[in-house]
Amino acid sequence: MKIIKLFVIHMLLLSSFQTLAFSVTAKEDNSSTSKDNFSTPEGMAKVIHLQSDKNANLLEFAIVHDDALDSEKFILAGDGGNLIPYTLTLKATASAQNKPYQVKVRATLTTFKTLLQDEFIETADKIINVTVEGLRITTADVSVPENHNEFIVLTTNQDFNENADVIFSIPSGADIDKFGLDGEDNNVLHFDSTDFEARENNIYSVEVTARRDDTGETTTKTITVTVTDLDDEAPTNIRINGPGVIDGQVALAN
Repeated sequence: MKIIKLFVIHMLLLSSFQTLAFSVTAKEDNSSTSKDNFSTPEGMAKVIHLQSDKNANLLEFAIVHDDALDSEKFILAGDGGNLIPYTLTLKATASAQNKPYQVKVRATLTTFKTLLQDEFIETADKIINVTVEGLRITTADVSVPENHNEFIVLTTNQDFNENADVIFSIPSGADIDKFGLDGEDNNVLHFDSTDFEARENNIYSVEVTARRDDTGETTTKTITVTVTDLDDEAPTNIRINGPGVIDGQVALAN
């Protein structure tokens, strides 16, 4: 009878371990959201943090090599046994025409053999996609009050790439005469002060082109400036009462 009870307990425990599925999570720095798709500028490495809902020191991660994927573009680092977090890094590379680089990672959880349980191994796979972006202007459109000069710093997704030297120009645009470029590498766009009532359409636009000197890659974006109205009409409801004399001075009472 005792042997039967032990066998039943053993089977129940084994069954409970075998039904505890788990999943792989992939996150960016300072993010709590897991996702499958990531992006990085051309020529910059992308680091992805790998985790799971299981205890880290029981997990081992590995790259599953697949000829149909881009395993050779990625590096895996970490050691679950020594509590070193796992990271997956896409090596700095050129854009693949916005086609993502793909890799499959596998997490392995081993439940070690005990008196009541045989060794049991669980695995979970995840395919991760990383899109390498070409040069892109990231400056947003702006609004300015009328009769105000505005200076707009031009930015791209390559600003953190020390190897990328980006030069800006303004080749065209509906209102190109209202704009100019200043600063090193022409990276400051200035907008000339304009009265709100100067024309019916108070949105001004210009095309900005960014060019990488090292690769020759270019991209163009239309940037708009919206001029907002200010209350510049003189008040007409002021009433002045008769003057009085205070300490020998004439004073006007409202």
